[in-house]
Amino acid sequence: MTVARFDVFGQLDSAGGPQAGKVLIDRETGMFYVRPRGKKTLYEMPLSSVATMVCQMLARHRALEAQKEKAQKRAMRRRTA
Repeated sequence: MTVARFDVFGQLDSAGGPQAGKVLIDRETGMFYVRPRGKKTLYEMPLSSVATMVCQMLARHRALEAQKEKAQKRAMRRRTA
């Protein structure tokens, strides 16, 4: 079994605040696991779902950045006119 383990810090569940935990990635099964420190709960999902969420988040971020740039250009035009 090929597993990559990482110690992470961030919002790992719906409890709210940042916390520490472990992320395990099993390459053979293509699964992604998260275990918040001090909890017995193990969250799991396919790596394809994780990749989809990351791509959606990046697309949303790029769209917001484009809107900000467009608003800044519009504001600059109003100031110079």
